[in-house]
Amino acid sequence: MNRLNALLLSALVLCSLGLVTSQHRSRVLFGELERAKAQAGHLEARYDELENEQTRLANAQRIHQRAAGQLALRARPARRTMHLMLDEETLLAAREATARWRAAALEQRGGQ
Repeated sequence: MNRLNALLLSALVLCSLGLVTSQHRSRVLFGELERAKAQAGHLEARYDELENEQTRLANAQRIHQRAAGQLALRARPARRTMHLMLDEETLLAAREATARWRAAALEQRGGQ
């Protein structure tokens, strides 16, 4: 009988330790989850800020003003603009030449 009581007592102690350990782990993981949720909220807010800034910076009027002001770029008048019409064969040849040029450039970068 004493042996059975000792065995049951040790099983009770082990179960109690397991319960305490699992509760502690649960609390630690819940704290980490809350911190991760808070960080996700901060990152989402920062993403929204950056998206708004990108939209503001990509405004066509702002780009035009900076190009004209800082770089002294001016739009060419229509009389100085030439539009070229390419036939299908010339267009295909140009695309192939561009593809070859890109492949050569990538190969050259890979060799460096």
